[in-house]
Amino acid sequence: MGRWGRGRPRRWAALWAVVLGLLVLSGGPAWAHVELVQVDPPDGQTLQEAPPHVTLTFDDDVDLVPGGMLLYGPDGRAVTLEAEAQDRTVTVTVPEGLGRGTWVLTWRVLAHDAHAFAGSTAFSVSTATPLPDLDLDQTSPVTSVLHTTLQGLTYAGVLVVTGLAILRTTALRGVPVPPVVAGRLRTVGGVAALLAALAAALMLPVLTAWQLGLGPDALLGPDPWRLGLRQPWALSAALVVVGVAACWTGLRVRSRVLAAVGAWVGAALAVGAFV
Repeated sequence: MGRWGRGRPRRWAALWAVVLGLLVLSGGPAWAHVELVQVDPPDGQTLQEAPPHVTLTFDDDVDLVPGGMLLYGPDGRAVTLEAEAQDRTVTVTVPEGLGRGTWVLTWRVLAHDAHAFAGSTAFSVSTATPLPDLDLDQTSPVTSVLHTTLQGLTYAGVLVVTGLAILRTTALRGVPVPPVVAGRLRTVGGVAALLAALAAALMLPVLTAWQLGLGPDALLGPDPWRLGLRQPWALSAALVVVGVAACWTGLRVRSRVLAAVGAWVGAALAVGAFV
């Protein structure tokens, strides 16, 4: 065996150590948090006539969501309103000719990392009336199922491939494993790694669509994919992909050193993605 062959485990170990260090130093994912700090007219105020617009002021810059501003009338019917965002301020145009009673404006905006936030504010024209019975949950049931399914597949894939990789370097260390069994372990680990990587990647647009209350048809457009890259989950997905790849490498190599490095580094990356 040549010098490269003798030094290959150490070279791979150094490579994974560098990758681990870079990803850890980049910091874990953290959601931006946006709060509504001021509303004009104030929430619950009774006015003699409808305001021409409603101004929402947040504590950080926000972006608008398509169809994110809905105005519910006293009868519970909703109409989508036009809005304009300027840094931390969102100005919502109120249609003319609003009748008497209480009107509820529901809003949904995006933080700089594409995390969605929602809320509502109400005002009354001339006199207050009982609030309409509103269903403010705009989440699509199909998108929710997709989100939950992909999340579960990611967890399951990570659990299986990291568990098998660590098992090889601990309980099975030094134990003769029949080739058939070893082959099955590699196959199961490979399928689990591929499943986790694909599910983690697909979570990017699905998570965005789920937060925005969009249906599965929105996944055919570019917005959920583009905004998904701004999500903190984008870093988590990268950690999952690199982590399961390291674990699968650990299952395939013969070197005990490289197997241990792949297993433990991969497990740290993949599991750390959810912390």
